[in-house]
Amino acid sequence: MAPTDETLMQRFQTGDRGALSALIERYREPALRFCYRMLHDPDMAEDMAQEGLARILLHPDHWSGRAKFSSYLFSILKNLCIDEMRWRSRWHGGTLENWDTADLGPLPEEQIARVEQQQEVQAALARLGPDHKAALILREFHGLPYEQISDVMGWSEAKTKITIYRARLALGRVLSANEGGERHVTR
Repeated sequence: MAPTDETLMQRFQTGDRGALSALIERYREPALRFCYRMLHDPDMAEDMAQEGLARILLHPDHWSGRAKFSSYLFSILKNLCIDEMRWRSRWHGGTLENWDTADLGPLPEEQIARVEQQQEVQAALARLGPDHKAALILREFHGLPYEQISDVMGWSEAKTKITIYRARLALGRVLSANEGGERHVTR
């Protein structure tokens, strides 16, 4: 039976470098996917995922064991991505919806509709506020339970449920507005 994330982190804190390697192997892809969904930039997502994992390497004592390791990691990644989003909107002007998405290259015809739909959802997510976006991504794309999202976001479980509900409504409004040709930003 494979050791839990928390066991691996405890082993890493006591000097077992192999335990960190196992954690990185488990969480590299989920971290990368989370950052990509937050930032819509594959290169920046890679940088943020590496930065988040590097922070764990450099500061293993910051994890106290009170929260699940995945909550701790996603909390770091969320903060890094939000900081990057703020920096880009402040220094590069415009809104986050103008960021480029990855070039997907030629696809078979039956996949084009799916890719277009995914791009519409990504564009709509980009129009949500950082907290709505992060909470929705953690719930819908990573399948985290409300309790764990509460830990990541630093909210009560009730606030988490309400925020995710409101984020879903906002996402639906943005998608509906895009279908109707209107464009308005949600918070």
